[in-house]
Amino acid sequence: MKITDTGAAIPPAATISMANGHAPDLAERPYWQDQPCPAWCRVVVPHQDHTPPEDRFHMSPIHDVTLTLEAADVFRFPDRTGGTVLEVSPSFITAGLLQGWREREARVILTHAATHDIELTVAEARELAEALSGLVRQAAETAGGAS
Repeated sequence: MKITDTGAAIPPAATISMANGHAPDLAERPYWQDQPCPAWCRVVVPHQDHTPPEDRFHMSPIHDVTLTLEAADVFRFPDRTGGTVLEVSPSFITAGLLQGWREREARVILTHAATHDIELTVAEARELAEALSGLVRQAAETAGGAS
């Protein structure tokens, strides 16, 4: 067992998950991170000592769903000639997990068109998932089993 200069014991098998697949031991964790990352944490930039407090969080992969019944997202940008450039893309919703470094539990973040976040506790997300599953089941039964 290794002892840090502050006297903390570091177990040799302690690991955390990182986006690049590297699993550094406890000695490689930043000073502020006293617990391993959750297994689902896939931060883009590994946690570091100099990470500012507002960026100290665990983040899961993001799941995208294209919303075909929604109007397309249209963005207008001025171009160099004084005209307007239109960017049109399908509307979408994303879902992922986020947990601040001092938070006890992750939360589910749903984002519509990268502009509006809805934050759910795990219990709220479970309730929503059950409701959606029930609705999908009912729709499939009504449609003769198609899903």
